[in-house]
Amino acid sequence: MATSAAEYMDLLEHVLRRGGYDVPNSAKTLTLKERGASRSQTVKIHYQDRAIGFRLDFEVRGPKETPPLFHFLEDEAQSWSKRCDFIVFHKSNSQMHVYAIEFKSGTVIQANAKAQLDAGESWVRSLHATLKSYGGKHRQLRLHKYLISASSQPSTFCTSNGFLRADHQIRHYSYAEIKALSLDTLDRSKPITIP
Repeated sequence: MATSAAEYMDLLEHVLRRGGYDVPNSAKTLTLKERGASRSQTVKIHYQDRAIGFRLDFEVRGPKETPPLFHFLEDEAQSWSKRCDFIVFHKSNSQMHVYAIEFKSGTVIQANAKAQLDAGESWVRSLHATLKSYGGKHRQLRLHKYLISASSQPSTFCTSNGFLRADHQIRHYSYAEIKALSLDTLDRSKPITIP
């Protein structure tokens, strides 16, 4: 059964056990924080309506040790062991937007960033299919992929309109650019529809 965007957001908030995966969310602001090997990055991004975020690469036991995304599947060297940094669900009026976000502080290797964001898309599709299969509830999602980097030379891996050369659906922003935007003003020109 198709549900409204508000009902779908209610469902997500009810069924997802977020724990340490939860992105801090207060006063209509999500705080995305990534600790890299060389430096940390924090981005506070504002939104209208409702949003919840997840840090998929949350570390629980120590550096480089993360819990599996699917606890009942072997995680070692499997395609589902890849992950992007953040997934954000955003109800905007009657639409449900989902943002897969990858932070890069060092060198941007397009193939790696693409693989991580593609894994984020797969995670969203898996969750969406689970909710539909078990509960019969679904809502069309519009998925958007973003690479946020500290690169001083994005023209080496991006087109003139800011999309990755390796995947025209991945929009690149610098940390300075993203800090001036909200979820509502991000480029949504190339969505991936999840029915």
